[in-house]
Amino acid sequence: KEMKADQAYAGIFEGQFEFIAETFIPGIELSAELIVERGNTKVCVFHEKVEVENSGQTMLENSCVSPPIGISASEMDEGRQYLEQCVQALGLETGCFHLEVKYDRGSGLWDLIEANPRVGGALIKESTEIVTGGRCLLSDWIKTLLNQPVESFNRKPKWGTFFRIYFGEQGRT
Repeated sequence: KEMKADQAYAGIFEGQFEFIAETFIPGIELSAELIVERGNTKVCVFHEKVEVENSGQTMLENSCVSPPIGISASEMDEGRQYLEQCVQALGLETGCFHLEVKYDRGSGLWDLIEANPRVGGALIKESTEIVTGGRCLLSDWIKTLLNQPVESFNRKPKWGTFFRIYFGEQGRT
């Protein structure tokens, strides 16, 4: 919104605002799975990207851990509040959303770097089921679409997960 309103930069992008800026934003990168039910946001789980790699214009996460190991419980609570504000600002009312953020501990700032109306990729769905004690994001998403209630998520998981992601490379098997 700020970029589109900034007259000094508006002409540079010629109305094309789809570019990668996350490499220029400092901090720990995290993703969050959210269920939004009639404007009520439920942050399900955070995954910290513990190994990231820049590939062209894309950031690839090579491994993730949940709950995050680089931020404290109180910082996660701040992150939940920030995400709730983002959902409100974006006008999201119902559904399942995968939001990616960066948290810069030095400044205490959170930055939204990506918002998607979907379940996260890789092993996010499976990891979320383990961390939340069996909650299925797809089932919760369907409940929101059917106007059925979705219960809140436990903020203190019993289990944690770690997973690696392997991306294909041209010329390799």
